[in-house]
Amino acid sequence: MRIKVKFHSLLRLYLGFGEMILELPDRQDITVRELIDELNLRVGKELKNKLLDGDEIKKGTMVLLNGKNILHLKKLDTVVQDGDVVVFFPPGGGG
Repeated sequence: MRIKVKFHSLLRLYLGFGEMILELPDRQDITVRELIDELNLRVGKELKNKLLDGDEIKKGTMVLLNGKNILHLKKLDTVVQDGDVVVFFPPGGGG
């Protein structure tokens, strides 16, 4: 299984890169929650803490699966499959 993952804004700055291809040869699908856990292990930074507040997506954080906001799907239980594109946007800031 191969998933394209993109990071925008402050997440891109925090990680030092904007996208990656995640190869999961032993999987046929994965939930967004499991994807975040896997990314957290692979990037070597506390990405999970930037995206989640406990067991929920942090307020203002947007996660898109093939252009659809996962909040309108099954949230963190949304299934990601081979060839999908997942995009992470951190909460916006300003002032």
